[in-house]
Amino acid sequence: MGRSTTSAMSVRFGTFFGQSPTFWQSIQMECDFRALARKRKQLVSGIQPATSLVISASTRNPLPKGEAG
Repeated sequence: MGRSTTSAMSVRFGTFFGQSPTFWQSIQMECDFRALARKRKQLVSGIQPATSLVISASTRNPLPKGEAG
């Protein structure tokens, strides 16, 4: 994998090519996400979604009747 485009380099590329720095940062972000997509399974293994934690907690410790959460 090559070097990332920094914010400063995005400004330079934008000036040289007559485009906005945001254009170059967007390209860098797209490349970063594509690289992460290849590692997604490894990155998210062992992470339990928050929704499952909330559901688990509410079924284990229900509030007494009449008490709001």
